[in-house]
Amino acid sequence: MEKRIASIVKNVVFLDIETSGLNPKNSEILEIGAVKIDKDKNVSIFNTLVKNKFKVPPEIFSLCKNLNQKDLDKAPLLDEVKEDFLAFIEDKTLICHNKNFEKEFLNLHIGKINNKFIDSMELAAILEPFHREFNLDYLKKAITTNKDDEVHRAIYDAIDTIDVVNALILRFKDRLEKDNKLTLYPLTFEIDSYLNKHSLGNWDWSEYINNADYDLKDQTKTVYEKKKDEKDKNDNSKEEEIFKLMGKYNASYEELLKEADIWGSKKGFIYEFRQGQYDLTKLIRETFHSSSNNIACIEAPTGIGKSVGYLLPAVLEARYAQKRIIISTATKELQVQLMDKDLPNVINSLGLSGKVSYGYIKGKNNYICKSKFYDYKKDYEAENPTYEDIMSIIIIENLIKDGKYGDIEEINYWILNHFKEIQSHLLRVVCDVDLCKPKKCYENCLYKKRVEELKDEDITVVNHSLLARWPYVDEKPLENIIVDEAHNLVEKGYDFFSQEIEYNSFRYFLKEIYPSEFSSSSRYYNEIRERQKRKVKPIDRFYTEIKLDRDIKQKISRNINFIFEKIHEILDFGVNEGYDLIVNYDLSWELNLQQDDQIGILHKNNQYIKVTYKPYTEVVKYNIESILSNVNQIMILLDRNMEDEWIDKES
Repeated sequence: MEKRIASIVKNVVFLDIETSGLNPKNSEILEIGAVKIDKDKNVSIFNTLVKNKFKVPPEIFSLCKNLNQKDLDKAPLLDEVKEDFLAFIEDKTLICHNKNFEKEFLNLHIGKINNKFIDSMELAAILEPFHREFNLDYLKKAITTNKDDEVHRAIYDAIDTIDVVNALILRFKDRLEKDNKLTLYPLTFEIDSYLNKHSLGNWDWSEYINNADYDLKDQTKTVYEKKKDEKDKNDNSKEEEIFKLMGKYNASYEELLKEADIWGSKKGFIYEFRQGQYDLTKLIRETFHSSSNNIACIEAPTGIGKSVGYLLPAVLEARYAQKRIIISTATKELQVQLMDKDLPNVINSLGLSGKVSYGYIKGKNNYICKSKFYDYKKDYEAENPTYEDIMSIIIIENLIKDGKYGDIEEINYWILNHFKEIQSHLLRVVCDVDLCKPKKCYENCLYKKRVEELKDEDITVVNHSLLARWPYVDEKPLENIIVDEAHNLVEKGYDFFSQEIEYNSFRYFLKEIYPSEFSSSSRYYNEIRERQKRKVKPIDRFYTEIKLDRDIKQKISRNINFIFEKIHEILDFGVNEGYDLIVNYDLSWELNLQQDDQIGILHKNNQYIKVTYKPYTEVVKYNIESILSNVNQIMILLDRNMEDEWIDKES
């Protein structure tokens, strides 16, 4: 086994343990595996089972491959192997994947260990923060040639950790070479310099990265990142097979759903023919090809496979009819499912991998702005900076550096939990909804990249809120749209476009902008002027500053009085007609529900009266329109009477 192990890091011990649970206080160590690489690159192994004193949960035997109680019964007690283990690790640095787990168990069950611990999971999070997961199984399959499932046995997991560490460091050096950033300085010079700037020591991994034996790289299992212009080779045989079937079925591609061989070959993709799915696909195909009835409203029950039902026509229409498709969903969970599972599975099943492009786009404030970040990083100061605080900034930089990543919601939970300060940094570097203009920006950020990709992208996944205000008509017109969970579309649009304001706040605002010299003539102003203690309001100084004519101020006062009047009409109608007596009446929903829906029954004038939304809806709509119209008139009056010179001075 030792001969098959190659580590570019030396003078360390790679360590893993298996336990009967996650809590060291009520769980035991069942297995210890360690690989020692000395300064001369000699490899030695320590591997032992540990006899348990308490019952091991059955799920542990299911998790740890080939581990059984019979072998544990024959194993030595922990006290019997403790000294040998401590002698093996000497005073060398211990490398663990999620070091806190091993450290807590060893300190409690063996005794205080003074060796330095460093974390390969942290190494991955800092050098490659874009990964969706940071567990050993995921990283091993993502960045090494070993695609076998993790066996959860200590010595094999320790060896897998070696492979992952090799890959992370070699890929880091490879990126520096591609970016022409290899210099006479150490590889971790930029990271250490930023830590030092904040009076912190060098990164724990720097010593091992800078002194690694890079001559061993060909003996490792590293998978390097593809070059920008490097693409996978496409196999056309599957597409040709599908194309023949479509010819057989006269382009009625819903018939492909009856071909189980097409769909049953994907891992984790369980397929069975469903008539409802077939009918859904057929109706979508007919809608795409109709010259008149090109809108279809489909109510599909759960369990029929809606996603595949609409993705099949979307993918084939994009490929063979050059249609550019937008798919809108209500939830982020479904967006993730479409992007990570359903779309890749459908495309691969049809033999169209690399031939149909797809992606998603979100609102601006979901992305990190590179320009804001670099200004923030340069100017950042903290009274008592911590290692995690500064490393959080370095992680963000490594995430967004090449413009491929920068979606805040995709940052893995382990990073957010382990580097808690990263949340406060992210709040300060998100794209500004009003100021971010990707067409004029010189940075190659993810948001700009996604906007540019829309021009040629076949299928784009969005959420309902973004669809409702679609700002990318120039890049991708709203021509072919599939709206999943469409029953939520109105509510999502309402949530996005509506703005709630509390009555007392709005009333206070109107009072504050009311020209004082006309207050005595307003019965609405008189109701609240007793609380007005100031002799001169700020708005009066403002009106004086911009030299507003008395006639204009009088017009403003009339508009405000009219707004007050309309507010009272809304409130009075609700009281007079008894809406305030109906406990389940919700004003915030009334404009979205059917106007004829019954909301309650009132006993009035010795008879029971059914109450619907419609009367109050009409009153609300009419008066809100009047209120908004008068607010707009006030803004126009102010805008017309403010000189450009004054505006520039204030701005």
